[in-house]
Amino acid sequence: MAYAHINSDGTFDAAGSSGVTAANFVHNGAGQYCFSGLTFTPKNVVSTVDAASGGTSTNAVAHAALGTASVCPAGSQVAVITANNNVPGDYGTYILFN
Repeated sequence: MAYAHINSDGTFDAAGSSGVTAANFVHNGAGQYCFSGLTFTPKNVVSTVDAASGGTSTNAVAHAALGTASVCPAGSQVAVITANNNVPGDYGTYILFN
């Protein structure tokens, strides 16, 4: 349905995204990316750390969940968390919504 790229500084990459806009995105803290107001209902979401953001030289991981989750404001449709050794931090990530 859509995909998004988040830069390593936690900002939304409009050129690397489709079907999702900056208006759908909130950087809610270190490594906490929230999406709401999507024009579709995601049934599945997958997030992968962007190797260009340091993901290959660290233990960086990305976790994605449908729904609000504890790190996102009420009403969020998708929550993504990036972390290194279980410490949340900003890492670039690619997100696939379907």
